[in-house]
Amino acid sequence: MKIFSDRIDAGKKLAERLFSFKAQHPVVLAIPRGGVPVAFEVAQKLHAPLDLIMVKKIGAPRNPEYAVGAVSEDQKPILNEGLLTLHGLNKMAIEEIANEKIQEIRKQMQNLRGSATPLHIAGKTVLLIDDGIATGTTLITAIKFIRAKNPAKVIVAAPVGARDSVYQLQAIADDVICLETPENFAAVGEWYQNFDQVSDDEVKTLMQQRKIHSAHHSSASKNSGPDDIVQEIADCSMPVRGPQSWEALIDHLGKTRVVMLGESSHGTEEFYSIRRYISERLMKEYGFKFIAVEGDWPACQQLNQYALGNSKERSAIDIMHKFERWPTWMWANHETARLIESMKKLKTEFYGLDVYSLFESIDSVNAWAKQNRPELAGILQERYACFDPFSRDEKAYARYLLQFPEGCRQEVLSNLRNLLTVRINDFSKADDQLFDAQQNARIISNAESYYRAMIFGGPESWNVRDNHMMDTLDILLRRAGEQSKCIVWAHNTHIGDYRATDMKDAGYVNLGGLARERFGETNVKLVGFGTYEGDVLAGPAWDGPETVTTLYPAKKKSFEDYCHQAAEAFAAKRFYSIFDETARSGVLGTKTYPHRAVGVVYQPSFEQHGHNYVPTIPAQRYDCFVFVDQTSALKSIKAQPNYQDLPETWPGGF
Repeated sequence: MKIFSDRIDAGKKLAERLFSFKAQHPVVLAIPRGGVPVAFEVAQKLHAPLDLIMVKKIGAPRNPEYAVGAVSEDQKPILNEGLLTLHGLNKMAIEEIANEKIQEIRKQMQNLRGSATPLHIAGKTVLLIDDGIATGTTLITAIKFIRAKNPAKVIVAAPVGARDSVYQLQAIADDVICLETPENFAAVGEWYQNFDQVSDDEVKTLMQQRKIHSAHHSSASKNSGPDDIVQEIADCSMPVRGPQSWEALIDHLGKTRVVMLGESSHGTEEFYSIRRYISERLMKEYGFKFIAVEGDWPACQQLNQYALGNSKERSAIDIMHKFERWPTWMWANHETARLIESMKKLKTEFYGLDVYSLFESIDSVNAWAKQNRPELAGILQERYACFDPFSRDEKAYARYLLQFPEGCRQEVLSNLRNLLTVRINDFSKADDQLFDAQQNARIISNAESYYRAMIFGGPESWNVRDNHMMDTLDILLRRAGEQSKCIVWAHNTHIGDYRATDMKDAGYVNLGGLARERFGETNVKLVGFGTYEGDVLAGPAWDGPETVTTLYPAKKKSFEDYCHQAAEAFAAKRFYSIFDETARSGVLGTKTYPHRAVGVVYQPSFEQHGHNYVPTIPAQRYDCFVFVDQTSALKSIKAQPNYQDLPETWPGGF
């Protein structure tokens, strides 16, 4: 079975796997001649300098095929002292042979490299690349010579290799990345459709091309302008052509503590399916313990209890059928159901971060107190009865606040203080139940603040909501332990750093920016999502019927428009970007672009009047960005929406 069509195909696939090393600014070293076309593709994708490393064996004086050492172009020979002693070989004679080999290498390298001097690799990450690993002898020798130059790391990479040889290399390299290790490996060439010998002229051409491209890229970085954004997107992005294409992004995200996965609409199938795939990988392979979403705590707790095996429901879908808060499709959909079933197998947890569930949270607190603290239940219920005249209608309570601004504020604060002072001795299941009650009490307090702030306008209601999300996430992380790691699902307007948008000037904050400030930027990765066109599930108005609506092509000169152009250049419908320092210093990190944001209410005609676009500096707002050129509407699960809910203040409601 042939795996690769040729060395170029193998190099492109290897480049995808090595993309996460781009941020380390590596040096790529190729074993000539066969390793050069493979290494060239890697160097191109990573914008890394390319050089050659050549080693030759030193044969015994009367038996040149019997290797007693090896040599490179500018290093002392590595000799097998045991063989020299065993065979009584003359060391001076061996050194003469070594000097001859060095001269041969230097002559060949000058022919292949031209006038260029060898690259300095001290303190650098070195990617040592060949077209395959058979015995591994050449690579083992090359590693020894490279180590003598004090690099930071030596990573061996090849498209295909023998398993035993890969294991042997793992003992001396910092890492070995081999795309395929077939069980019945005989020779490298059998895994290529075309494995013609690489000529010296081909090597010289590739080395010259790489040199010219490096010089051009360096110059372009210093003199970038508005027209360079499509190229900059391409430079920091990886097209997605299959599951293996996600490796660099998964690896990049897996090393941090908090990963926030966004969406530019609440009704796009691909955003949910990609987030599910990324989340499952992070939980399985990197130990992420819970997912927290832009959803109500009580409803999400039902799913959480099911995932933990504490529910009598037969499936996640059965629970979702009972969801009431509009828009029910946000969490009552088939992709979320698949996620919950996967989390049940992994025994990971699922929480809601939002603040809307005023009356549901009151029910939860009263039920807990009645069962666990009967002496406290009467007091709590009496105070929460302040909300009874409004018949579970947040709108009615909000209207009441216009006439009587004091509302029920003192009652909810008193109950919260009472619950936070409760102490128990059983820190297992009872502790979980108390934690749930305390969190619901926090929600009641913050929900009351949210509705109070919304009546009087301005950014305060939005800020109450996102500060509540931030505090809830912080509580969950502290509860899970110092080494705990989590994933957040929320709209781009919540997870993309507010400081890189017009939100900051308008007085808004958001979860992503607050998390960077509280946890430190190195501990948080913000991943935006976007699309160019397709269909979306949304409502024509608040409380309106869920409707599949056409998402027309993004407006010209928007970030999505430029991503669309990059996707066409890739000939790929999906790609992701990892914004490194190079991206942040270019137009992606210094210039503002309109960036589409679709809420649960969507009317395409609004876009003609400038709605649905947030001025954004992409590489400052996000750490990474996932783009799907054409998307489809989310598939919802039939639920029972409650049409008394108040609308979001921004960006979903207008």
